[in-house]
Amino acid sequence: MKKLISSIFAVLILVSSCNQEQDLSPVNNFEKEISFLTEMNKSGLNLTVSNLGKNITPIGNNEITLNQRQLVKGMLSGLNGQYFNADEKTIMDFSSNYGELRLPDHFANARKNGTVDLSTFEIYSEDQLALVQPFVDDLLNEEDLNATKSKAISFQQSVVSSTLSDDEKIQLLTLSTGVISFAEFVEDGGIDLIANELDIIYSSNGRVQGCSVSSRNVLASAVVGLAGGAATGGYVGATAGTFTVPILGTAVGGVGGAVFGGAAGFVSGLISGVAAELLTSCGR
Repeated sequence: MKKLISSIFAVLILVSSCNQEQDLSPVNNFEKEISFLTEMNKSGLNLTVSNLGKNITPIGNNEITLNQRQLVKGMLSGLNGQYFNADEKTIMDFSSNYGELRLPDHFANARKNGTVDLSTFEIYSEDQLALVQPFVDDLLNEEDLNATKSKAISFQQSVVSSTLSDDEKIQLLTLSTGVISFAEFVEDGGIDLIANELDIIYSSNGRVQGCSVSSRNVLASAVVGLAGGAATGGYVGATAGTFTVPILGTAVGGVGGAVFGGAAGFVSGLISGVAAELLTSCGR
């Protein structure tokens, strides 16, 4: 009898253990998606800086016009096929929402207000806003890039561990990876690259080299660019017949469009913001 009871007990333990193993599902830590978004941001920054010179025109002392439409179109065309798949019409539909900017005047209000209300763009759910708005508010009160990067990493971890859906997480990870890419872009001398392009346009020697740049102002420009780009990209992605982001799995159509549109808007806003800051500080 003792042997029978022991055997039954062992079988019950084995069955219980198997059921527990079956209940365990793999946890998505979003490493693949974060790596993808980070590489897309870096590629987008490199493409945009390399195309900057041919899309800016000097119009006066410390003033330029920036053809943002062509800048964005060039970036998306360069990223197409590697990070997403879209036909020419989809890229044109998205980039046509941009025009020419007069810098630095265009960013005067952003520098003055120093805040961005993300709810006005209607791209995030209430649950997303509860996470992302305090993060953005905190960023726009921070001037130290090391602290900015650390906060973005912490925010990224909060997003991954949250109860948001996968698509909602990916949308917010577009912002966190963008901020981290911005910090690393500056660390790698990205500001000097933009200053060089401005110097070439003005045919000057070091005209804007050494001029100061406010990280908060640049990030405000980038965040506005991301939000606007995500709103436009969401619509374009939902209505385009040949738009996909394969690496993001279910994030196709509207969500995929919001991701690529947000990334494009962030990069464009960042570059524009840096240029405006250089021109502003050099004109003081």
